[in-house]
Order: sequence, then structure tokens, then C-alpha cells
Amino acid sequence: MSVKGKRMPVSDASLGGDSLSFSSTVEMKGQEVIMRYHGRINGDSIQGRVDIQEGPFAGNYDWTAARSKKVKNLRPKRSFRKLG
Repeated sequence: MSVKGKRMPVSDASLGGDSLSFSSTVEMKGQEVIMRYHGRINGDSIQGRVDIQEGPFAGNYDWTAARSKKVKNLRPKRSFRKLG
């Protein structure tokens, strides 16, 4: 995941139907902060709430995300090699 061009690690990801949840731990103003995201997928976008624990921005906020235009297909590339 990236926010304003900055990569953020994702953990505890879960997907069930159109519901998505995951966590991210980042440093904000010298303090480690855990953010827990919950949202619903609708086409190429996600809308939900984020619970920011600790830190200067602690609280619950609305959030949205959109599929990057750069990402076309997330399926892994397949490679084949000849045997024998």
C-alpha cells in the first residue's frame, strides 16, 4: 500500500466477500502508530473506516482507496521450463 507516494507495510489482511480489513504500523512524529482499516470493495474502489491507535492523530476516520491505473493484473507471472 502507498499513501501520497510513501510505501506502508500491511499486516493481518483479511478478505471475505466484499469486506476487507488490514493493519499498518507506521512512525508518526517519532511514535510507532497502529492503524486498523476496515472497508467494502466496490469495483475499483474501497470505502471504509480507519482506527488510528495512539499518536497525535488517534481516533476513527473515513478513508477511500482506488486501484492504481498502473496495476492491470495482479496474477503472478507464470514461467515454464523444458524438462529433460
